[in-house]
Amino acid sequence: MSGTVGRRGESKPVGAEAGQGHSGPLTDLAFNILVALEGRPLHGYALIKQLRRLSGRARLRTGTVYAALSRLTADRWVREVDPPGDHADGDERRRYYALTESGRAAAAAEARRLAEVLALARAKRLAPDSPPS
Repeated sequence: MSGTVGRRGESKPVGAEAGQGHSGPLTDLAFNILVALEGRPLHGYALIKQLRRLSGRARLRTGTVYAALSRLTADRWVREVDPPGDHADGDERRRYYALTESGRAAAAAEARRLAEVLALARAKRLAPDSPPS
């Protein structure tokens, strides 16, 4: 399977299984979406609030997030799900999104890649040896 999750409109083939045919890094937004969805489904607005907390970007545009969700859904890394039981009686217009196994694998592969980059930066004394407290 291939899809597009490139930066600034560039296309990058991505494999169904991360690490097997995955040809490049995820965008920050795609990675943050996958991380935010780990553990529980979220509806779009709750996801945007979580992304703002994760990224520190207060002006994250709704359209940008929904476009990324659409790409991640097409790539089968995210799927639309029924509302969780505690939200089943909520707003019918809300769409809930959950991480798939392929999405979890892609996020894990990206986390490993970022850890390798950070280790290299630390070895070159470009990053602190320990995370800020």
